[in-house]
Amino acid sequence: MEGGESTGVWEEAGKTFSLVYRGSTEVDRHYSKPMLPWIISEIKNRQKSVQVTVEINRGNVTIREVSSGLVIISHMVKQIHKCVMEQADHTCFLYTLKPIDKEHGPIFGALGYVAAADPSQLIPANVPVDQNYQCHLLQACSEQQ
Repeated sequence: MEGGESTGVWEEAGKTFSLVYRGSTEVDRHYSKPMLPWIISEIKNRQKSVQVTVEINRGNVTIREVSSGLVIISHMVKQIHKCVMEQADHTCFLYTLKPIDKEHGPIFGALGYVAAADPSQLIPANVPVDQNYQCHLLQACSEQQ
């Protein structure tokens, strides 16, 4: 926050980070926190590593491969469900993305439950609830980054 304004990372100029993209996997929407270390380990065991730039700008996240300039991932910040740091290696962090339904937008809870984003809205009966979450693993050069 500069000058008393609360613009943070959503300001127009945006923020850019140089990281290593380690890969991704899908998990059942009913995954639990104790499963996260296994998810991280599964992705790391694939031994993929791609230099990327991560840009956060106007509420959007864009991950672009450095060598080719191709966009690997692009999504809204509000789609991020969880973001966790690996306990053994604080340079690695995993984040999960909520599933998106093309007609209804993000799914925030199970059928008939109150949506977290708007407690007055119930999730419609025709929204599929079996969509998986996407997990993406990124690694920084140092803990400070």
